[in-house]
Amino acid sequence: MKKPKAIYVDGGLASYSTFGGPHGNGYAKINTTTNDRQELHLPTYESTNNEAELFAILFGIAECIKTECNLIYGDSEWSVKSVKGLYKTKEPRLKLMVDCIYSLLQYYKIDIQWIGREKNLAT
Repeated sequence: MKKPKAIYVDGGLASYSTFGGPHGNGYAKINTTTNDRQELHLPTYESTNNEAELFAILFGIAECIKTECNLIYGDSEWSVKSVKGLYKTKEPRLKLMVDCIYSLLQYYKIDIQWIGREKNLAT
């Protein structure tokens, strides 16, 4: 397998809940600079968009470890800046994920950068 230069990540919701709130079937997509597109559906019907974006980053980290890549691009400014420690997260479920991702990025020396949606190969 050719080592990709970067992993592109995107998360989102496939639908809104029946209660009308911003919850739904979450998904995480990744694509590499070698054009290896993958999609993962989250095993919950009550994901938020922010959770889906964070799951996409986790999915990207796993792919980085597997392919020895050290760069992730994402188009969610909130999630990228949160996992870099630039934004504070108060909601307990999200804070746990953000802290875990921050630690994984540090441990595996993976950089994550925010890019505009139009440049994201995973969308």
